[in-house]
This record gives sequence, C-alpha cells and structure tokens, in this order.
Amino acid sequence: MKAEENKNKNPEEAHEEPIKKVSKKKVIYVELDEEITSIYDRVKRLQIEDMYLVVPERSVILQSVVNLKILRRKLSELGKKIFIITTDPVGTKLAIQAGIKVFDKIEDNSKVTKEILNPKLKIQPINASANELDYDSPSRIPQKKLSILELVKSAKDGKKSFSFKSLWDARKKYAKAIKDRKQFSYGGPNKKALTTLVIASVTMLLIIFYVALPGATVYLTAESNVLEASANITLADADLNKLELDTHPSYTIASYEVEATVSVNVTYDATGQLFSGENATGTITLTNEADYKWDLVAFTRLQSPDGIVFRTQQFVSIPAATEAGASTVDVYVIADEKDANDQVIGDRGNLAANTHFILPGLKESSQTLLYGTNAAPLSGGKTVVTKYVTAEDIEASYLRVESELNTAIESTLNTKVIEMNSTQGSDDLVLLKGYGAFEAGEPYVTTPSVKDGDQVENFQISGTMNVSGVAYNSSELVNILRNELKLHKSPEKQLQSIDEGSVYYEIIDFDESSEKIKITATIKGVEEYVLDPEEESGALLIEKIKDHVAGKTIDEAKDYIENLPEINKVEIKSWPVWAPTIPTVRENIKIKVSEEA
Repeated sequence: MKAEENKNKNPEEAHEEPIKKVSKKKVIYVELDEEITSIYDRVKRLQIEDMYLVVPERSVILQSVVNLKILRRKLSELGKKIFIITTDPVGTKLAIQAGIKVFDKIEDNSKVTKEILNPKLKIQPINASANELDYDSPSRIPQKKLSILELVKSAKDGKKSFSFKSLWDARKKYAKAIKDRKQFSYGGPNKKALTTLVIASVTMLLIIFYVALPGATVYLTAESNVLEASANITLADADLNKLELDTHPSYTIASYEVEATVSVNVTYDATGQLFSGENATGTITLTNEADYKWDLVAFTRLQSPDGIVFRTQQFVSIPAATEAGASTVDVYVIADEKDANDQVIGDRGNLAANTHFILPGLKESSQTLLYGTNAAPLSGGKTVVTKYVTAEDIEASYLRVESELNTAIESTLNTKVIEMNSTQGSDDLVLLKGYGAFEAGEPYVTTPSVKDGDQVENFQISGTMNVSGVAYNSSELVNILRNELKLHKSPEKQLQSIDEGSVYYEIIDFDESSEKIKITATIKGVEEYVLDPEEESGALLIEKIKDHVAGKTIDEAKDYIENLPEINKVEIKSWPVWAPTIPTVRENIKIKVSEEA
C-alpha cells in the first residue's frame, strides 16, 4: 500500500530528500572548571547564532570580567551571540559588566537580571533531532586524562604502544593549547618587581632624610645661684618728718603711728575643792621578802600606780621572810581624800583586785622587799566635790589677764593697720614687728566680784591696755631692696626671680626725738646667666655652642656644653633618633632655653 501511495505522488516530490532544520538557538552546559578556550572551541564550530551557556555557581568562567569580555568579542567576530544562565550573584554582576545578558532560570516566568527581548521565551535544551548538525559535534572524552609521566609508564608496562614521535606530538599539542589560552588573557603587573620598586623607593627616601634632613635640639638650663642683698633703711614718721620725706631721700621711707586699746575677758576656774563624798576601803595584803621583820606605824601610806593613796589604820608588824618564803599580813586600809597629785580620789579609789601598792615612804630599793596587793576589790568610794575660790586663784587671775593683754598686742595693732589700709584704699601698709617695735601702757585689770572662800566653779575678770606701733609701706621697702639686688648682681647675669616673702629685718636704733627707726633689711633672689638669644650675651653664647658642637657626637657635645660655666644642665634630642652625631649644618641645630623649676 505504501508502494501505491508512492506511485501517486509527484515524481519530483518522490525524489526530494527531507531538509534538515538547524535551530537558531543552542543551550550549552558549561563545566565548573572549564576555561574560556575550551568553551570557545566548542562554540565556534556550531552553526548556531544564539548560544545560551548554562553556568554553575563559582565557575571558572565567572571569575573574570576580562575573560567574559574577550569571549563575547571573539564570538561576536564570528557572528554569534551568547547569553548566560546562572544563579551566581558575583558571576551575574561580572557578566552584565561584560555586556552579556543574564538569565537566572530557564522557565517561562523566570526573573532576569537584565531586560529579556522576549519574556515568553522558554529556553530549553533543543531536541537532538532539531539540533542535528551536518558534522559530528565534539563530545567529552570519557577516559581519564593522562599525563606524560603516565604515558611513559604505560609504555613501559606494555599497556599501550609508545614512541618518541608520539611523545613529541603530545608536547606540541600541549604547547599550542597553552599559547591559545594566553591569547585570551592579559597578565597583571609583576608583584615581585613592584615590591622591589617600593622597597628601593623607601630606602632612597630614608637615605635622603638621613643625609639631607638631620636635626638636633639642644635644651639648656642656665646656671643660677641665690643672691642676697641687705640695706640700712630709715623709717621716718610721716607727720614729723614731712619736709624731709618730700625730698625723697635715699633709703628712707615714711612710717605711720598706729594706736589701739587692747581688751581681754578671762574666765578663771576656781581650784579650791571641798570633798563631801565617801572614801574607798578594803583589805591589802602586805608582803615582806626581807630577812628581817618590818614594823609600820598607823596611817602608813600605800600608793597605787595611778597615785591613789590608802592608809593603814593601826600599827602592824610584818615578820621576816623564812626559808619557806615571804611572810604576809592583811591590813585594813582607807583611801585619802586626795591622791598624790592633790586631786580628789572619791570613786577613783574603787580599785580592782590584784592592784600592786608600794610604800612611798620607803627608799626605792626597799619598795621591792615590802609591798602590798589587794586580793579583793577596794570599794565604797564616792565623789562629791564643791569648788571654791582661793586667794591664790584671785592673784593668778590678775597675772592671766596681763599675759593675755600682752599676747593680744600684735593682733590688735594688725587689725588697726587693716582699717588704715581700707581707709586709704590699698594694702601696702604693714605693721613693723620685732623687739621694741611695740609700746604698751600699764594694764588696767578690773577687780573680780568674788573673794576668797566663795563656792563657785569659776569667775570672770577683764583688763585693758593702751598700745602703739609703727606701720610702713612694704612696696617702698621691697623696691629699695630690689635695687640693692640689681646692684649686687653679676654683670653677665640677670635676675631670674625675687622672693618678696624672704624679706626680714632687724631694728637697730630708735630716735625718739625725730621719731625715726633704723632697720637693717635683707631680701633674697635668684640670678642666672643670660641665655636669651635676643640679648647680646645670650646670642654670642648660643653661636659659640653651635660652632663647637656641629658635627660632634652627642656625648662629646654634652660634655662640652656641661663644662661651660653658664650652663647648669643640658639635654640633646636628635633627628632621626638613631643619629649618633650633631648635624654639621648649623641651621639644623636648634637651641631652646629651659627654666628650671
């Protein structure tokens, strides 16, 4: 029947062979480690215009944007277009940079990273019948790749024929493959050469710094010493010597009389005591360690370490010690009203057991042979004391008032000077102090309102006294002494500081007729050599130092500078820090002056 159908067909159609259709798109699966040279070789022989490369993540082809650009350009020269299907985010970015469209899926609803010409296009592997070519497509060899060493070994084992010609052909193929690969890649900069260049540049820069830019800073501390100057100065009463003071005589300053009244109030405690309490009593055991007996009269004193005194109440005889040991006798005792320090005993006589007592009437060597101890506490003492004024208290209160009046003279006159400064609107006036600087009148002491025997705890007593002194202008005094320091200063030195707090003086003469007081005043200051480059002597010294230390080692420079009489201390810092010498260029030597604390 088929034969009949063939007969009924057009003869031309019967002899016409079916046309093989070649797809215009091709899906190619790329291996993970496949190089672009291999991909190029696979693609260039296919008679297909659009190539879709399915590339796995972290594939070698997606590691370099340069290689992707080269592959696209080479295939474009052959009239082919490539598209990449991948889920590798880094590879996607690089492919887009290389100008290659990228798909992340091959389904109809795929999301793409770049615009798709036909969103409905479903990219699938083309069937073998539709993808058939007129020539055999290259295919992956299933056998394992063999190295040259393995080829030689297999030849020796007789597993495969081997010849030097085949080995030479294999070498040429390998060299050609390497050459083809190199034409698709561009080498980066030589890291070793770059590192060498950087090291050489840094070394050259350090050499320039070391040779051309060394520097040194020399820190100098000037030699200094304490300077003391004294002057005889006259304090002349401003009112009585006004005409003379108007001429501004040397070493004379005005003085001002200061008058005041000193007043004090004293509370004096009465010392008389009336004891109306009870005395402590008890038993004390007397111990005799001597080889003879000891007889004690009634009311013999026994004293504790705190001075509490007890007395025996009757005659007692303590036998001598025997071979068996010391002899003892118990005696009844009563505490005195006052202790060894004349203080009321009262409840202080309640002593604990085992208190040691001496007999203060015996000499010290005998007190170790005869002594007392209480086995039980001494008790019953009560303190009830009433104080009263004695004649001695009244006399002592007068002396206390006079003493406090004299003590208050200086503070009272100082208060008056402060008032004078406040009136003048300054604080220059100070009180002249020293032996004979103050004059005091007779003290007036009020009679206390108590008498001998009055039972009171204390009583009040007061007194007054007129006093006078002299004030002077401290600034004028310091200025005179400051000028004296300048006169005593060495010519090559300068005054570094003046200690105004060091001023002290001594009164040497009073002239009551002219109201003049002569004093010798002294002040201290510090003088030091001039190192200031703005001063002539300082500039000359600095130039001298630079001339002598240039080019020397740091130790030699320090030795030279420290031996200069003008220098107390020197410190040198060099740049670079490891530089062993001072620069030879004088401009690179800096001198700085340090102030010693």
